[in-house]
Amino acid sequence: MPSDFDVECEDLGRRCASAKMRLDERAPKSFQDAFRSYVGVRKVPPYFERKLLSLRLSAVKRGMVVDESVTPSFLRRIFDGRCPVTLEPLDVAERSSKNPSVDRLVNELGYIAGNICMLS
Repeated sequence: MPSDFDVECEDLGRRCASAKMRLDERAPKSFQDAFRSYVGVRKVPPYFERKLLSLRLSAVKRGMVVDESVTPSFLRRIFDGRCPVTLEPLDVAERSSKNPSVDRLVNELGYIAGNICMLS
């Protein structure tokens, strides 16, 4: 029986493939296998859905899982257009140099609502 982590990796692999993301060779094997075996429709999702997929991928590469409280609408709510540290404007346009990063405030708490922010 697969572990919860493997189930997350497999789900994420399929979702990343369907979102037309590139295969990350540093991701866990269960992610890569699911990504490669995906045969469904491929369509680029809206920005905050892609951002959540990227965040989930970053987490599984660290052996972690993003809490279900972190959703695309949650990411949209915490994005206010400025970096809270530098106060520089952020831009959600694809490939923008001002595209925000999602970071944990306290690393030990993991990827949960209330412990992540969007920074430059």
